[in-house]
Amino acid sequence: MDMNALNPDVRAVLLLDKAISQAESRFSEARVVFVLSGDLAVDCAGEVTHMRPGAFCYLPPFCSFAVRSKHVRAVVVRFLPEYGKEPEAQSRGALFVEDMAGERETFLRMCDIYNSSASDRLPRLSAMLKLLLLGALVTEGEDALPAAMAANLDSYIRENMADDISNTELGAVFGYHPFYVSQMLKKKLGITLKQYVIAYRLRTASSLLITTEKTTAEIAELTGFTDASYFTKTFKASFGQTPKDYRNEHKIDTL
Repeated sequence: MDMNALNPDVRAVLLLDKAISQAESRFSEARVVFVLSGDLAVDCAGEVTHMRPGAFCYLPPFCSFAVRSKHVRAVVVRFLPEYGKEPEAQSRGALFVEDMAGERETFLRMCDIYNSSASDRLPRLSAMLKLLLLGALVTEGEDALPAAMAANLDSYIRENMADDISNTELGAVFGYHPFYVSQMLKKKLGITLKQYVIAYRLRTASSLLITTEKTTAEIAELTGFTDASYFTKTFKASFGQTPKDYRNEHKIDTL
């Protein structure tokens, strides 16, 4: 998965609560599934994975899969992996993470947001999904980041976003050598810690642009971009628009 190109465009968030027996299927939209309760058997290329409460899976576009369960309660997110771009057929398989139970409330909140009347619900859900996918890649695999770090990385960035965040600082906070932190992030995400933090800051900035009256300079400072011109340049590289143009296009009218 090319993490630099990942920019999900959420189309729907569904709460599944029933028995299911779906024959092998392929869809042009990607899927994320999070199991709340029950047991969901997912068959990809003849390999069956049993997803139990707290389990997460990413099914890329055109991935062939079948599912069955006597009864399962799960959140299903349908989305395009790249904003505004129809996906091409892919050969990569599904990604399964056995334990993302710490994100249960996030998935339930996504259901509430999708079913609300908020005009910004899809951009908000897309931002939330990007962070969940990043978290899944941190957690997945036998060489994944330690669970304590994976579970707390995003919350630490959120709380300290306006400050400088370094490998050395994270190593001290989580009790690991800074070189180890850097290597694990690069290995599991394909991006550096700096790129990860910038992606988080940009998503937060995009939300502030459309939900507040704060100036671009104020938002840049709040999200850790001390140089407003660098913020504008970085934002445009990621979103294809300047912060001002993005706000004008997506701004939510409020009383």
